[in-house]
Amino acid sequence: MKEYLIRSKEVRFLTVARDRMRAFRNFFLHLKKNPHLLEKIGVIAVTTEDGKIYLMRTIPTIYALGLIDRETALLNLRRVGFSILEADALLDWMVEEDIRNLELEKESKIYK
Repeated sequence: MKEYLIRSKEVRFLTVARDRMRAFRNFFLHLKKNPHLLEKIGVIAVTTEDGKIYLMRTIPTIYALGLIDRETALLNLRRVGFSILEADALLDWMVEEDIRNLELEKESKIYK
């Protein structure tokens, strides 16, 4: 088990996990329990492991967990440069990949 600090904009979350993906999972479950923090996170979450920086997208996962609606998720993806058609196609792909990688299938409101 290792200690990880997950950072996203104004939020800092310290957790102990067996690997960085489990640490990111803990971060998203923390957001689910504390939705007031959503307005304080950015579009990515960052942690380090063995001196390397690792990123995780936030928008697909908080959408899949039912913390934001699809329209809000798409709007956020458009803000980082995707067209509406690109954002719509990418959102579903990113949700599936992120939820599977984070092992959040049971917690997801939309992923099956």
